[in-house]
Amino acid sequence: MTIASKLRLAFVGDSITVGDGDSQARGWPSRLCELGSPIPAKTQCYNLGVGGDLVSDVAGRVAPELKSRLAGKEGRGVVIMIGVNNALRAAAQINTMPLELDSITADLESTLTQAQSYGALLVVEPAPVLPEFVHRDGIKGAVVLQHLVTINELLALACENMGIPFLRLTSKLLSDLVYTQALRDGDGLHPHDRGYDRIAGHILLSTEWTEFLQIAESDV
Repeated sequence: MTIASKLRLAFVGDSITVGDGDSQARGWPSRLCELGSPIPAKTQCYNLGVGGDLVSDVAGRVAPELKSRLAGKEGRGVVIMIGVNNALRAAAQINTMPLELDSITADLESTLTQAQSYGALLVVEPAPVLPEFVHRDGIKGAVVLQHLVTINELLALACENMGIPFLRLTSKLLSDLVYTQALRDGDGLHPHDRGYDRIAGHILLSTEWTEFLQIAESDV
């Protein structure tokens, strides 16, 4: 395998990817790129998180944003973390299960299909909210987590059907006392600095990340 001389990584997501609540304004993608020590000397990391984005929003913008940053074929990859805003919106509704499952599934498949054209692809479960968190609109974290379970399974199924690696993250973060304390130090939805450290750390230690990097780093 030939190793690319330059590696370009794009991270697609919402405010968790942007790094809301991070006093260093770095978020987990910058930390991951720093800790991951990719082989190529020239590594470019693009944070394409947009606060408040739903899966449908990401599906509508992913292709042009990746095209402008990952043109060509040498050393490129995409990491996607989406879904928490769909869970927040669902938790705000009155209906028992207001998630529009068919629509979300179609948007997920569209997003992944488009992203696959721009190099190696890794999908990460959306980082969980604090169970006892209560949003300013009265949305309860426990209800958000219930909807995230459904969204995570939709993500897992879409990835399985398309042969895309899927990294489970929810249970690891919820059992991580440093991360849950960082959520308390933040706003319950966005962690403080150490929480972003922990997201990056868990991803870094996964076999999914290692295998993703190997593919992204290969000169195709």
